[in-house]
Amino acid sequence: MRKKNVPEMMERNVVCQKNLLWRGKWLTISLYILLLAALSSCNYLANYGRIGFLPDAQSNMSVRDLIDNCERYQVYSGGSEGLFMALLFDPRDDGLSIVPEDWVKVDESLGLGKVILKGPAEEKNKEIGSGYLELDLKEKLRSIAVDLETDPNKLVPFLGAIYGPDNRLFGYIYAPIGIHILIKTEGPNVLSIQNPIYQDDVVAGPSNLVN
Repeated sequence: MRKKNVPEMMERNVVCQKNLLWRGKWLTISLYILLLAALSSCNYLANYGRIGFLPDAQSNMSVRDLIDNCERYQVYSGGSEGLFMALLFDPRDDGLSIVPEDWVKVDESLGLGKVILKGPAEEKNKEIGSGYLELDLKEKLRSIAVDLETDPNKLVPFLGAIYGPDNRLFGYIYAPIGIHILIKTEGPNVLSIQNPIYQDDVVAGPSNLVN
């Protein structure tokens, strides 16, 4: 029977222990780096809100329901003159605020729908006067919703909820699927939301894709 070489076995044990020690150190360092990355990501996302699906209790709500109860909301339209890209509904009495950046508040004073008065048939291309339809708030909102739903680019509007970083519900948005809108935290109870017309200019912050 071959005798065991005790010094050689001891040396092997020492090498194994050193290898295990180094592996343990690298595992600890890797976990620490991952933890820091996760914490940094959480801190970063804490500065932004998001657009998501409606809460389960409101899953059957439509934009028409919001329009029919529009007196409960501050309502804004996003886009540019003559091009509606979104409707924003900010509840009045929830203790939370949405600051729309470059959105237009939709109220009774906002004229909607230009009317062009033409001359006689032989001068049908001659404009002799124009004005704006005076519609009440609900009619204006219905008109904007129809514009969104009949977009010539075939963009399909979606009614989503606006959430803060802590998942509190701040309001609602009716906008085409696929556009990106930047939503930032401005305080404990305040979010700012960028006009979707600037979606191609967003260079920082997570993209809030309307799903």
